[in-house]
Amino acid sequence: MYNYISFLSVLFMVLNLLTIRVLYRLFKPFSYHRRLSILMILLISFLLMIEFEKKSPIVYVHLFTDTRS
Repeated sequence: MYNYISFLSVLFMVLNLLTIRVLYRLFKPFSYHRRLSILMILLISFLLMIEFEKKSPIVYVHLFTDTRS
């Protein structure tokens, strides 16, 4: 479970680094409060996804387990 969460966080950071320019161009027309609310919604949905995965880890277990060992 810890491996899955760390993998998700690393993946999320890489995606953030890759898409920060695109997000900046998308958020440019919005005001500061609108940007903040959109980012908070994204963060809350990400945290809810992690919590859901803690409750039912069987769904994605085959994707992130190494079967060679």
